[in-house]
Amino acid sequence: MPVFGKGRSKRPNRPAHEKLIERKLGKRIIERRQPWGVRASDLETVQRNLGFNFIEEIKQRLKKQETVNVLDWGCGAGTAISELGAKFPKKVKAYGCSDTAYSDWKGKRLAKFIHATKEDALRYFKDKSLDIIYSHYGLLYVKETDYAVRLAQKLKVGGILVMDVAPSPKAWADLEKQGFSVKTGNSTRSFIISRQ
Repeated sequence: MPVFGKGRSKRPNRPAHEKLIERKLGKRIIERRQPWGVRASDLETVQRNLGFNFIEEIKQRLKKQETVNVLDWGCGAGTAISELGAKFPKKVKAYGCSDTAYSDWKGKRLAKFIHATKEDALRYFKDKSLDIIYSHYGLLYVKETDYAVRLAQKLKVGGILVMDVAPSPKAWADLEKQGFSVKTGNSTRSFIISRQ
């Protein structure tokens, strides 16, 4: 569960289909073949598919605060989160998280990448520490129905979670009990959870 370039995975037995990638500093991470076709999406595609303009949201937040913390949960090759980091250097703390490490992460300096399972990923961020979390296809592969509830705990007051999978009715009710607002987004397939 290391942050890219900061260590290596502690998994004792790696499946045969995993390929070790050597890094500049002699550190190793693991790149696995994806069972689905989406490996990377640019920021424009993510914004269009989720029906949410992250650039405008960040601009509005920067009028009220110095920095904005953004997490791309299930970032894949990290294209979209790197573009966000590049648009707002030193203003956006951009994080990408994936259970698969990608060789593409090597050249992307304006985002930090975290190679972790869905459980370990939650440990990297304190509760109420993130302004924006988004997941473009990432949460579609999580079978745990209340994971969105656990992920939403990482949002600051006023923070938002934008995702392309509907929370289960139980998760939706749990979020509303905890003071979150859940609504459909501008896209027919997106949902926005905000902390009140």
